[in-house]
Amino acid sequence: DLLDSGVKAYIYNYDRFMHTKAIMVDGRIASVGSANFDIRSFQYNFEINAVVYDPATVSQLEQQFREDMKQCIELTRELYDNRNIFVRIRESVS
Repeated sequence: DLLDSGVKAYIYNYDRFMHTKAIMVDGRIASVGSANFDIRSFQYNFEINAVVYDPATVSQLEQQFREDMKQCIELTRELYDNRNIFVRIRESVS
């Protein structure tokens, strides 16, 4: 699984919900929006992303990402394994 492979994952730990997905590449290109990067999101769901090619705007998005990371906690193997039963049930049906 991803955690065991060394992937770092973070949980947004603030008083509001964040649904945004963002990709920033080399400070030059960004994609920001609500779409998951899968066929279902692109063909069936009403999701949208904006692709940005302006380095100044991408820089602002990167800064916002760094600010958002201050409100995150790292998802460790221990934290994942010890999540409560209600979270596990919700994950299994969603």
